[in-house]
Amino acid sequence: MVSLKRSTRALRALSALFLYRALQPVLVMSVILLVAAFVTMILLALSFSDWWWLLLILLLPLTLIFVVLCYLIWFTIQKLMPRRLTPDEKMKLQDFIEKLFGIADHGSLPYPVLLFLVTKDVIRGKESSFLNTLIGDSKALMHEFSDIQELFS
Repeated sequence: MVSLKRSTRALRALSALFLYRALQPVLVMSVILLVAAFVTMILLALSFSDWWWLLLILLLPLTLIFVVLCYLIWFTIQKLMPRRLTPDEKMKLQDFIEKLFGIADHGSLPYPVLLFLVTKDVIRGKESSFLNTLIGDSKALMHEFSDIQELFS
């Protein structure tokens, strides 16, 4: 019989990695937009008028807020992890998470809703009830989840 402690640890690790995987596209798009804003501002300042440098008054605090927010998210995800994972364990969990994303995509769940369902539990410092339900709905994933639980014994 699987202990509750192993199950909770496994779900916490899955929740953290799932949230990390879900936030990666948001992070990449945000970095692209910030870099584009800085490049556009520099090109406008060099081409037209030095007044465009005033845009730094908006872009620098925005960039600082973005960096602090990214650090807080990273710190929260690290706190949620029950322990440091080995590369092999991390690979197994990431493969499992990719399957979860595939199931969630087949369920036609909008990406922001998916992000919200996992984030709300992660912020509270608990395992994701959405992921728990998603795993419970698939018999094949239940077998893989029991293997993942063994990693946290």
